[in-house]
Amino acid sequence: MGLFEDVNKINIELKELLEYNGSNGTGILFLNGFGSSVGQIEFFLKYLAHKDYSIACPVIKGYSRFDDKEEKNNFDPEKWLLEVRRALKKLEERVDKVIIIGVSFGGNIAITLAGEGSKKLRGVVTLEAPIFFRLRISFLLAVLRPILDLFGISFIRKNAIIYRRGYKNDGHSALWIPIKAVGRIFDYIRFRNRQEIKKITAPIMIAQARKSDLISSRCADYIFANVKSNIKEIFYLPVNNHDLNLMDEEGRILMIEKIQKFIEQNA
Repeated sequence: MGLFEDVNKINIELKELLEYNGSNGTGILFLNGFGSSVGQIEFFLKYLAHKDYSIACPVIKGYSRFDDKEEKNNFDPEKWLLEVRRALKKLEERVDKVIIIGVSFGGNIAITLAGEGSKKLRGVVTLEAPIFFRLRISFLLAVLRPILDLFGISFIRKNAIIYRRGYKNDGHSALWIPIKAVGRIFDYIRFRNRQEIKKITAPIMIAQARKSDLISSRCADYIFANVKSNIKEIFYLPVNNHDLNLMDEEGRILMIEKIQKFIEQNA
């Protein structure tokens, strides 16, 4: 477990990692999942700093674990995209090459950015990016959403039987799902994101849990089949849960080493 020991020795505050200046000429735009905090990926950010990459990990209003519950329902993917594009532009001013890594819906935003074709983009990594949801979640968002809205129900707990049966509270993600905001995410993926995948030409690594409790097993195959990238790969993560930080140390090391290899080969 030398990797964990080396990274844990790095004495850098999380807030410094969010806009970190490395010196190897490559920048990583890292996008965490909706409703989670950057603390969930702190180890990964420390690893990237350890490898001397520059980092941009934007904290986006209405997207974070710590935003007010009601406030989350006032935001949508278009507003988040504006913030992420600003973060990407600032990062590009500091580096020669960029890799975008996105976790969960952060992966969907990464898909949008990759489809826009930045000249400095050298690759994109999606981790558990939802393209299709598991049946009960699709039913909730497509059919039950207007009914819940009719009865004034704006939030449900993540561990509700109609949502994620495998959800575990790790202290880094919100316990409640804002129905309106998640509905906008659902529509964004269905009506926009699936088409944007077809615009991607940059190298791509698609990582997905062996069995996710949130997204369909078809997601990785769909992305792989529809991108126009000449360099593309699927990597199945050793975890049966959407929350990748629940992997044991061996699994996390394997994931990080795979991503590091992808970066080295393409940046």
